[in-house]
Amino acid sequence: MVEPLPAIFDGFYEMVGELGRGATGTVYEARHKTLKRRVALKVPGFSSDAEQLVKAQRFLCECRALAHLTSVPGCNIPRLLVVTEYPEGRPYCVRELVEGSTLEQRIADGSIGLRAGLAVVAETVRVVEWVHAQGFAHRNLSPSNVLVDRDGSVWLMGSAGSVCWPAPHWRLPEKERPQRWMPRGFGIWYGGFVGRCYSLFQPNWTPPLPAQSDPWAPLARR
Repeated sequence: MVEPLPAIFDGFYEMVGELGRGATGTVYEARHKTLKRRVALKVPGFSSDAEQLVKAQRFLCECRALAHLTSVPGCNIPRLLVVTEYPEGRPYCVRELVEGSTLEQRIADGSIGLRAGLAVVAETVRVVEWVHAQGFAHRNLSPSNVLVDRDGSVWLMGSAGSVCWPAPHWRLPEKERPQRWMPRGFGIWYGGFVGRCYSLFQPNWTPPLPAQSDPWAPLARR
């Protein structure tokens, strides 16, 4: 559980408002008092003291992964600026604030068409493929975690606790079971994401069921 934060958080940040809330915590918009800079501040939530120790270590590990990824210019992932603890000993992180709306929001309000939406999907797949190539995996790839900023650039979003996790021995499923029909770089991650986006554009569309137990069969026929 994440309790409401004070108007001035940790002595440095003026809280502006809540940006989003999920299973791993809450993200706020804040303003650094000295630098006069708007940022995104993530505070992970813990249901108990026992859970706090485990999740805090995991949160910090994932922040290190995020710091590694966002150190590369043009990676299309909001930069990690600060990771520290506030008085109660709980960690929090501060990230670059990117203004825009998610792909899910744009589809819902009709501000993006199918052709432009597919271009966003293609760019998202490019970014996720790069993340995979670095030895990391996005744990929650969905239209709600893809943001299009005011200039039309595509950003891979998610909290520091859910964007990516280090997986030095992890391999994409299609690398373990290659298919001749599969485009290079394609994967289950991308297939599920593309299917979800398409279903938002076409609410009455139902993915075809496989003719056999092969999970690739629906995608192979398209």
